[in-house]
Formats: sequence, C-alpha cells, structure tokens
Amino acid sequence: GVLLSPGYPQKYSNNLDCTYGIHQPSGSTTTLELKYFDLEHHETCDYDWLQVTIEIILE
Repeated sequence: GVLLSPGYPQKYSNNLDCTYGIHQPSGSTTTLELKYFDLEHHETCDYDWLQVTIEIILE
C-alpha cells in the first residue's frame, strides 16, 4: 500500500496530526520505504516529525 500526507504533493496544513495504522497477519513482515520525505528544519523537531511504532497484539 501507499501512505500519503493530505494534499500531497502540495504542502500539508499547519497543526496537522496524522496517524496511520498498518494491520497484518501474525508472522508476516512489513517494509517501510520512504520515497519522498521532507521535514521543516527545527533544532529540536518541535514542528515536524515522523514516529514509527510497533505494537504486537497477542491473541
């Protein structure tokens, strides 16, 4: 699948907070490939960032 920021390829709006979930069967793998990635520069990343987390749910 493909994830795009809202309005891509135009700039996204200020104060935008996006969360995307990827669900897959147990035992499978996912590859995250960033083809176009541009963040606003700031010394402490106060404005733009990308956070990737992994949550494992045992059933």
